[in-house]
Amino acid sequence: EIIWKRKSGVASRSNKGNSHDTIFYYGKTQNSKYIPIFLDYSEDYIKKQFKKDKEGRLYRTHDIVASPSLGGNSPRYEYKGFIPKTRWLVKKEKLVELDRKGLIGWTKNGFPYRILYLDELTGQPLCDVWTDINNAAGKEKVFFVGQKPEALIERILKISTVPKDLILDFQLGTGTTCAVAHKMNRRYIGIEQMDYGQISAEERLKRVIEGDDSGISKKVKWQGGGEFIYCELKKYNEEALDKIQEAKDTKSLLKIWDEMVKYYFLNYDVEIDQFNKNKDNFEKLSLQNQKKLL
Repeated sequence: EIIWKRKSGVASRSNKGNSHDTIFYYGKTQNSKYIPIFLDYSEDYIKKQFKKDKEGRLYRTHDIVASPSLGGNSPRYEYKGFIPKTRWLVKKEKLVELDRKGLIGWTKNGFPYRILYLDELTGQPLCDVWTDINNAAGKEKVFFVGQKPEALIERILKISTVPKDLILDFQLGTGTTCAVAHKMNRRYIGIEQMDYGQISAEERLKRVIEGDDSGISKKVKWQGGGEFIYCELKKYNEEALDKIQEAKDTKSLLKIWDEMVKYYFLNYDVEIDQFNKNKDNFEKLSLQNQKKLL
């Protein structure tokens, strides 16, 4: 379960302000793909936790000796005359390497610590509470209820897919998922029942191909290009219903049945052979019941 804070709380006299959505992250098996990502440290965190060395590089210190409450079985050995009361957090070979690189410091009291430079850190590991992504705004906003920001979809795809993976969105809406997948070099299939005109997924993907500069475009250096295939399902079944209602006799209905078997999308549990074997019983029904059956 992931909590996404999409906006600041909304004041309400009747209930708590609703400011977050819940995202369920699940897979077919326990071995489902998850790709760890790291976020940049906030300016406030850097200001509080890091200092500048003589060359102006930002760094912070970290334990290299275990605290008494920390378990583990790393060795307890002597280094430069110092033997910890607990244990070292790294093996001696690693400690020597860190010291050689200037990444081990010593307090005035002769206690060792590790030096971590900001420009060498991967960042803050992503957790299950996301507060750094706001609702869609600016050029990206199309005033569609439920529209998600491209940055949110980008993060979801980052932790669960790699380039060329296939993404399925069966509630396509205005096409945010497919737009982001296109910009991130993922394959995609989008399905939508409604037609949203100028804010439809089809029109949006055309703009993406032309080099749309909204959403994550700047971040991923999107320049445009690519292609997509757009298809519409023909209204076979609706045409069949109209024909059934207009039929005047059994002969017409049986002709429609033959057309349905040959051309239309029938429900998976329709037993075609069984129906054909029992046409005599079908013909004995009233015209109204025949239409209901079809």
